[in-house]
Amino acid sequence: MAPHVQAPLILLIAMMSMQSSGSFSGMPAHTFEPNSLGYFMALAVLASALPFSLEMIALRNLSALSFGTLMSVEPAIAALSGFIFLGEQLLWNQWLALATIITASIGCTFTTQRAKKAVSNS
Repeated sequence: MAPHVQAPLILLIAMMSMQSSGSFSGMPAHTFEPNSLGYFMALAVLASALPFSLEMIALRNLSALSFGTLMSVEPAIAALSGFIFLGEQLLWNQWLALATIITASIGCTFTTQRAKKAVSNS
């Protein structure tokens, strides 16, 4: 099965299992109305299927090093988004970890650019 078909199918199965388990955990009855199913589908696509598909497109178009660097920065971006948009508080060691990840990503990018310039100049 093709990856662009497989990921949404897995998300649909996961959504249905979570929705059915919700009936036993005391979720409100309006959760199971048809318009809520549309919200769950939209959430599944926007939260997982769309980012996964975009990563697969990026993997085809970027070098392995560039893709790896972007993937290493992804958790830092998620943590910063949580801080900015959701008001989550980060501890000092979490800020240190974010700074370390971002510094390593910047260092990797600059080192790679210098290596490419050195190869092209020789």
